Amino acid sequence: MKLVVAWLAVVALAVITAGSCSVNHRSGDYACTGPSDCRDGRVCVDNFCVAPGTTPVDASRADAPMPQPDANACPAQCSSCNVAAKACTIDCAVKSCVGTQIVCPQGWNCDVLCSTPNSCRSTTQGSPAVICTGTLSCNVSCTGDNSCRGVACGTGPCNVDCAGANSCSSVRCNNACACDVTCSNVATCSNVFCTSALCVDQQTGGCSSQQASLCNSCP
Repeated sequence: MKLVVAWLAVVALAVITAGSCSVNHRSGDYACTGPSDCRDGRVCVDNFCVAPGTTPVDASRADAPMPQPDANACPAQCSSCNVAAKACTIDCAVKSCVGTQIVCPQGWNCDVLCSTPNSCRSTTQGSPAVICTGTLSCNVSCTGDNSCRGVACGTGPCNVDCAGANSCSSVRCNNACACDVTCSNVATCSNVFCTSALCVDQQTGGCSSQQASLCNSCP
């Protein structure tokens, strides 16, 4: 008799333990298409009868895809942008451009405003501070003193305005379809590499897309 009682106690404990660890899934008995399908005061939510004030848990939603980035948002490196025109502005008066590499977003038109002192200057020898490779077009305004040491153009139109004192100590037009590097009297404009020797502006040491027909191949 004691063995029977002990056995029944073990079975009861197993049933209680199993019930406490089970996970309640949706049951066909609680499926609904409207309020009239639910009983015991339950309401129909997401085709499932639940107690008022609760929301059914659907395990099938656990693997739902994560929200995708907003296609209408500005790229992170832009201080402002026009998404429709694919125009990105990087304003060094708004976000710091000192001691950091500026990479314009690929597939965009990029305007880099190096207006503060020592902005857009590479801290590593041979490494550009402003990278425009992959952009539709690139305009770099070097109005800050000692700005723009290391500008690398892409294949689209590239314009670099060296207006600040001691600005533009290294500019590479690379394979830009048109490259204009304008040098003021106070600019350094050293180590400026035009797309061709025929595109060099002999008066200022900059580059001009108007020097010869091969200096402008933009569509």
